[in-house]
Amino acid sequence: MRRALSLQTRLLWAASLALAAFLGVTGYALEQAFTKSALQSTRERLRSYVLSYIAGSDMNVRGTLILPEIPPDPEFERPQSGLYAGVIGPDYDWRSTSTLGRQIPFDIQLEPGRTQFDGPLETNIGGVYRYAQGVAWEIGKGKEVKMTFFVAQSETALKRQVNVFRRTLFSISARQQQSCCWSRY
Repeated sequence: MRRALSLQTRLLWAASLALAAFLGVTGYALEQAFTKSALQSTRERLRSYVLSYIAGSDMNVRGTLILPEIPPDPEFERPQSGLYAGVIGPDYDWRSTSTLGRQIPFDIQLEPGRTQFDGPLETNIGGVYRYAQGVAWEIGKGKEVKMTFFVAQSETALKRQVNVFRRTLFSISARQQQSCCWSRY
């Protein structure tokens, strides 16, 4: 004949299950908030790179774009770095050295002042997040040249951040649950 569990044991098991459920729901909510924050951070970083390229560029009277000699980040000069830049216009198509062998989607023409952030977009190397901004450069006598500046980053960096957060969160919650429920034994 089976012996019934004591009231204290049943309460301990119920509290353990409630705590595990609470930690699971809380962990999921924290992970979603972190992912959203990391994505926003990626967007702002890419935006700042685009603005750096725009601020450091110039246009001569013939309408030829002159890009900054030093990019906002050395990764733009390193092939396969995961950080890519480009500019397109009516008669202009420039890509950073890092795009060598990569098919990065720098293929939309935005109106001046318009911006677009999207991703992950599929490429021949996996997904990338892309930020684009349309600009118009006056070259004299009311003439302007419209261009779109792009910066893209491999989604690997964002995935790595989220995975580190998950592992940290899981290890903290496992330690909390262990210390809380089993400290009496």
